[in-house]
Amino acid sequence: MILVTGFGPFQDVQANPSESLARAVHGRVVAGHRVVGAVLPVAWDAIPWRVEAWALRLRPALVVGTGVARGRSRVAVETCARPVATGRDVRGVEGRGALGDASRGPTLDAATLATALGADLSDDAGTYLCNAWLFEVPPRVRAPAAFVHLPDQDLPPERLLAALGVLLRAPDEGDPISR
Repeated sequence: MILVTGFGPFQDVQANPSESLARAVHGRVVAGHRVVGAVLPVAWDAIPWRVEAWALRLRPALVVGTGVARGRSRVAVETCARPVATGRDVRGVEGRGALGDASRGPTLDAATLATALGADLSDDAGTYLCNAWLFEVPPRVRAPAAFVHLPDQDLPPERLLAALGVLLRAPDEGDPISR
């Protein structure tokens, strides 16, 4: 099983491409693994608790979070989450500021995922919920995890599914799934 998360609408993003992607890949099969697409509300209290609960129940081989990065023109795999959470969520709750002392990153090989997606690598996940996802989720799930920022338009689901297939076949070539 593969868990792919997206976010629902927020601020002036009423049609969130990450929600569309999570829904589009839900139920598909990649390299023998069923994909579960799940949509998170844009709410501080949903991260990491919901993703952690899903991962404990589903026991995925991979966990990939997706979110929109307005103003970006290309898909980017994030390599660094800063220990800060700022901004108001859809419920009006302000981020709690400090998340910890040091930056964190994905536990899935970001470079392999970026190459498979034809995406950029980014070391700036921002300070909003996408950053919090990358900071808090990978250490809590028992599967390689990474976060992908989408530009203002949809990512074709087949492109993500093909990249996940590359990651799942990668252990035969020296295990680049985990970094």
